[in-house]
Amino acid sequence: MKLSFTTLGCPAWDLDTIIARVREWKFDGVDFRGYRGEHDIWKQPEFGAGAAATAARFRAAGIAVPCFSSSIRLLVPADKREPFRAEAGEYARLCAAFGTPFVRVFGGHLKDVGASDPEAAARTAAEFLDELAALAPRVTFLVETHDDWVAGRELRRIMERVTAPNAGVVWDIHHPYRLADEPLEATWAAIGRWVRYVHVKDSTGDRTRHTLCLPGRGTIPIAGAVRVLHEGGYDGFLALEWEKRWHPELPEPEEAFPLFIHLMEGLR
Repeated sequence: MKLSFTTLGCPAWDLDTIIARVREWKFDGVDFRGYRGEHDIWKQPEFGAGAAATAARFRAAGIAVPCFSSSIRLLVPADKREPFRAEAGEYARLCAAFGTPFVRVFGGHLKDVGASDPEAAARTAAEFLDELAALAPRVTFLVETHDDWVAGRELRRIMERVTAPNAGVVWDIHHPYRLADEPLEATWAAIGRWVRYVHVKDSTGDRTRHTLCLPGRGTIPIAGAVRVLHEGGYDGFLALEWEKRWHPELPEPEEAFPLFIHLMEGLR
């Protein structure tokens, strides 16, 4: 398995710093979730008119960009989908430039479409995911275990209704285990066939209250998750999602990122 991090963990870093740190700590790739304070990275010159030059820099440095983490949500009213279609188009353009296979999307919340029935909401989400997949057939859109689809047993509702071949799942190992009390093996049994990318984070606490912490310092069974992935035949990226942007009180990436490398080198 290969190792990456999302830029959520280093919101102040510029491209020079990102490239230098990836090489210094021997990561295999970087996942862009925003850049220099802008979530919609295509609005930044480096990913707008300068995207080809930026992609060339990463290729020259031997750094993969395995995923772009978007803000696209699947559960939105039909008349509010256009901005997300446009966002999918922007990320499809960036995927073509960087050779990136995946774009992360969110399932969203039932309340956003006034739904109370998970089955009906799953049909709505699957329909929009199929639409996005058809708009960008060379990109695989990955729904994260997040929002109202934290548990694998819930996210499966969506994935069983999707017909597009270019759709899959991001398994954030923290969310089902911590927020839904779902054992690792149960999550994998529910969604393993669709998992194409994995987020790693750690915390202490329980489903009602938890505190994020340095990788390996909490109670998320990271080693157990890697074992489940190995047994399931997964050989993709493990991405550290260090939520520094949302939680500025967290330790700096200069501490968290190399610690993640040290932890995962003994596991992967």
